[in-house]
Amino acid sequence: MNITNPVFNQPQNGIDDITGLSEKLTALSNKDAQFIKDILSLNQSSQRLTQTSQTLADRDSELEKKIDAIIHQTPVRPTSARNLLINPDFQENQRNFKGDWSALKTGQYGFDCWCKTASGIAQMVEDGDYQPQTVYTLSGENMTTRQLTSPSSGHWRIDVPAGARKIVLSEGNTATPYQAPDRTLNRLMCWARYYDVGSKVTATLTEVGGMRWAYIEITLPVQMRTKPTAGYNSYKDFNPAPTIGTWSSGKRVYVTGRATLRGADPSVTGLRFDAEIPLA
Repeated sequence: MNITNPVFNQPQNGIDDITGLSEKLTALSNKDAQFIKDILSLNQSSQRLTQTSQTLADRDSELEKKIDAIIHQTPVRPTSARNLLINPDFQENQRNFKGDWSALKTGQYGFDCWCKTASGIAQMVEDGDYQPQTVYTLSGENMTTRQLTSPSSGHWRIDVPAGARKIVLSEGNTATPYQAPDRTLNRLMCWARYYDVGSKVTATLTEVGGMRWAYIEITLPVQMRTKPTAGYNSYKDFNPAPTIGTWSSGKRVYVTGRATLRGADPSVTGLRFDAEIPLA
């Protein structure tokens, strides 16, 4: 009698198939595991990149706040060691002033932030940039050191001789030794009061209703202390003269007007924006 056992009499190739399938499943499982590891690694790298980007963004934001605070000098309040005067040794000279104050009219600006007076020169310290009703010491080269009491409010006029240099106005009864300001920050503070675009600026042309119009828009490098007045030395291919204006922010300015019809290449040279404090 022949008895067939369904378990022990299976063909050998069936066992081989099961073994092969098991190996394939193991291999697939290993690949899945590696794939998951790769995904996790990419996710961690992405998180690190996101964190680094956020850190850089936070640093940029903080730097912009510091620059803005320095330019406007608010809400940063004066300290006893701080020189309230901008451009204290006439480092910035956007108007190309030659140093001859006698050639200027009273109230006219020469070096950045400094204007001529009847008996010397002066700088207007902006309202809010000093401690009210507080003793300050004014000192420098070629001038007499003296104590001044700040006003309760308003812009504060600081007068010095025309030949003075390295001028310091600091809080307290003792003169503070002169320290040259950071050149970049000093320039930014000057630009917040007066900015000369310098080179020729070419307009964009557009045609509306059969007429050619020219338009220039400029974003200034700093926020000016107030909405500035604009001026220029010359213009080309505008008819009539262009109109210059500023947006309310005081940082974006524009030039617009009709362009001449033939061969027009409208431009403005010597464009400048003035937010200096008038002498009072």
